[in-house]
Amino acid sequence: MKFFTLALAALLPAAVLAQEPTFYTGNPVARAAEPALEKRSITANVKVDGLRYRTCPRTECTAMGQYPINTQIQIDCYTATGTTTVEGNPGWGRLTSGYWVALAYVGWNGEPSSSASAPN
Repeated sequence: MKFFTLALAALLPAAVLAQEPTFYTGNPVARAAEPALEKRSITANVKVDGLRYRTCPRTECTAMGQYPINTQIQIDCYTATGTTTVEGNPGWGRLTSGYWVALAYVGWNGEPSSSASAPN
């Protein structure tokens, strides 16, 4: 009995390694469409009073809060795919917090702010 156990223990790993690997050939798992993101970390300034930050890059997404004018925000990437166009600009930036802002209301490198308020 000991010989049989030792022989089985010695031959089993060789038998397992000799088998062909198996591959999944079924349908791939459906994933939600993700926007095409361009990674770019940059500090920006809010150009309008009341810029809303949202859960996704569309105006129909929930606004979680808002920024006052001249607030500096950190954007880690942006997209113009699958977004709502705001003031003629389809670009939205994702903040380091994971929320989104419309780039139409964001300024770069000291760009002057306006006195206008961001629309709903």
